[in-house]
Amino acid sequence: MIKNLLSNSHNIKKYNLYSRISTGLNDNIVGRINFKDIIYNGNTIILKKQMINPEHVIDLKRIGYSFIQVYSEQLGGICFVNKKIKEH
Repeated sequence: MIKNLLSNSHNIKKYNLYSRISTGLNDNIVGRINFKDIIYNGNTIILKKQMINPEHVIDLKRIGYSFIQVYSEQLGGICFVNKKIKEH
């Protein structure tokens, strides 16, 4: 892993293995992973990290959602700073 390779010469400043995106509610969202709990009137519609199914899409549209945040299919990022540079 690149993190291990650079750990001797660099400090990690930001480490984020995932990212999130907002996406419209359509058939392409089925199978994606929800980013945060969605609760409506005290009822949990979908949990964080739960896979979205067709019934979720119907429920979310019914309560007025048109977009939802899901985990991105892209990787997040890691910010390294060279240890030889003094930090201020």
